[in-house]
Amino acid sequence: MQAMLGEIIAKRIFNINDIKIQLLIGLPQNFPDSADYYCPYQLKGIGSEEIKFAGGTDSLQALQLCLKMISSELDYFKKESNCKITWEFGEFEGDTGF
Repeated sequence: MQAMLGEIIAKRIFNINDIKIQLLIGLPQNFPDSADYYCPYQLKGIGSEEIKFAGGTDSLQALQLCLKMISSELDYFKKESNCKITWEFGEFEGDTGF
């Protein structure tokens, strides 16, 4: 399935040195032909920038799992690139808020 972001419900900007990374989270939606939900997200500025999603039995579970996936993806990128990703409202250097 190719996910579409649809309506954006949340955004966050991260910094890696002078590079800005934008996180976009879409409104959870029903899977086609299913009662289950998916929550799409996109990280712009790193990686493939493809729209990814997490699925759940309801919209809240899809959103919760989406946030966990984002956290894992940011942690992986930090480890692989040996960079610090910082959120402007983080309490310490390297804090992404996840």
